[in-house]
Amino acid sequence: MEVERAEPVGGGGAAAGAGEGPDGAAGADRGRGGDPALVPLLRSADPAAQESAATALLNLSLAEANRAAIAGAPGGIKGLVHALRTGTAAAKQNAACALLSLAMAEEHRAAVGASGAVPALVALMVGGSSRGKKDALTALYKLCALRRNKERAPGGDSRGSEAIVAAGGVGALVEAVEDGPARGRELAVHALLQLCADCPQNRALLVREGAIPPLVALSQSAAASARVKHKAEKLLGYLREQRQEGVEATATP
Repeated sequence: MEVERAEPVGGGGAAAGAGEGPDGAAGADRGRGGDPALVPLLRSADPAAQESAATALLNLSLAEANRAAIAGAPGGIKGLVHALRTGTAAAKQNAACALLSLAMAEEHRAAVGASGAVPALVALMVGGSSRGKKDALTALYKLCALRRNKERAPGGDSRGSEAIVAAGGVGALVEAVEDGPARGRELAVHALLQLCADCPQNRALLVREGAIPPLVALSQSAAASARVKHKAEKLLGYLREQRQEGVEATATP
């Protein structure tokens, strides 16, 4: 499943330099990789400086050659997570996009998932702008796609899926299936499949969150693609199994 290219919003100063050059968004800075001078600014108390740093690093991350330098810079990924948690709306969105850009490379997904990004992305998905919600949802989908991020701690001692649950992410994903745009519904179904494939507890939670009616509607929608319908039907199969197991457990003396 392809993920759309991230696009920066807002920003000036440092961000402006990152967008110059004949080769596109990251052209002028492509040779410098992940500029280490930008990373400390992600924790700046000046909102404008923080936003500019997040925007510049997003621009840099759009060039595949720069991603390893950004991910490997001391405090690079965690600095983006800090901006995602504390920044302006534009800083949060651009930090989410930068993390998504890094997570496009499988070798960086575990580091992003272990950095505390999951709860911050869930918070953006719950309370962000429509664009911010879309970016957060896309990033969560990419992180869920790596099995290790479902089992490994965002902070080192808890499962990534538990972080999503604890932050209210399951309910937010169900809401995206019910009310989101077509692309958001597709990503939400994919993410929920990843969370529920091997976890009866998450399946039970999904049933309690009222996921079955919107999934049925999606599986029968004339506007949905065959792929999305198939995924919705597969997820419904998991939930029906879970509900049947619950009925049998209740009936057992």
